[in-house]
Amino acid sequence: MEKREIIKKFLAIGSQLDFASLEFFFKNQDKIDQFLQKTESKQLPKIITMNFLRSFLKEPNIETLKTFSYKKRRVSVQDTVRYFTNTYEKLRNMIAGNPDLINLISINKITTQTKNFSLIGSVREKDEENKSITIEDTTGEIEIYINDSEIFHEIVVDDVLGIVCTKTDRPSAERIIWPDIPLRRSINKTDEDVYCLFVSGFNMGAENFNKKTYENFLEWLRKNKYDKLYIFILGGVSSKKEDIINFFDGLPLDSFKIFVPGEIDSNTNVDVLLIKQPTILKIENKLIFLICRGDVLSKYTKLWNETLNKVMLNLLKKRQLDPVFDKQIYEEDQVLDVVPDVFVSQDSNEPSLLNYKGTTILTTGSFASTPSFWLMNLKTRETIKIDFA
Repeated sequence: MEKREIIKKFLAIGSQLDFASLEFFFKNQDKIDQFLQKTESKQLPKIITMNFLRSFLKEPNIETLKTFSYKKRRVSVQDTVRYFTNTYEKLRNMIAGNPDLINLISINKITTQTKNFSLIGSVREKDEENKSITIEDTTGEIEIYINDSEIFHEIVVDDVLGIVCTKTDRPSAERIIWPDIPLRRSINKTDEDVYCLFVSGFNMGAENFNKKTYENFLEWLRKNKYDKLYIFILGGVSSKKEDIINFFDGLPLDSFKIFVPGEIDSNTNVDVLLIKQPTILKIENKLIFLICRGDVLSKYTKLWNETLNKVMLNLLKKRQLDPVFDKQIYEEDQVLDVVPDVFVSQDSNEPSLLNYKGTTILTTGSFASTPSFWLMNLKTRETIKIDFA
């Protein structure tokens, strides 16, 4: 159907389309009859705008459960004590039910006769030379030696963990118990097909911007229609405001857009859900998404010298987004109270996909260097990479 035919169709019912709504119907002609049927008994305005049109389109079903933002006011000693106590108790409760913690006791109950025991505590110090950690609980502290060098490497100060110990001449860890994701948990899915697209790093303002692959991306979106599509843009669009505006204008008008601005992205107001701090979302009343900016995680890629997806996996096991205290404390805490079904972040390297105990761990890479994106169906939890290379 040509644009003039669409215009005539609406003139026949006494309404005109503005430029944006005409473009929408031209690109989404299957929505015309759907819209006309929905509004058949309603009084339509003389000029139909996108604002009016959006009220008849499906609304996004997104709920923000938690935002990891630092406290802005001055923090007192009491605030800090409360913060760490709350964090410790939450994580201790996650560990306490683990059946592998045989003979679980508090630190002040350990005597010279105690040989095999378990404890739960917070890591106060880490001795790199002796491969030991100082663990404390509410009753005292004890030095524990870690024989497994890989596990020792993953432990950080302020971790809360369970330890299965033996004591001969010195207490040694036989096993480390993380708060972790429960082994038995249901795999959350939607009842209907709902798609999520994850992409980042277009770098439209750069000299080496690949316009061809970008146009291929837009063409793919035009050809592939979905009743419900969430598009997650994890930064790296452009340092120019007009590029960002044009970018979002080029995405399907009836998709739901979530934008996590990166360091280069211009401070532009666009009609999307903006995520400026790590955030836990609930989508379609079913799935929990942890959306994370790379700046929080980069601290741990440097600390562990690991790939981003391995860092994300380690933090899931710890059930903490940012366990190492670094002068500031978060408004609530940084505990992952709920288990995310999807944990996603932008990575400047290759895009990656991991599955761990029912959680999908995704990194999006850079579209400029690796022109691809992830597409997930929330009904099946199938995740595929669409590659334009």
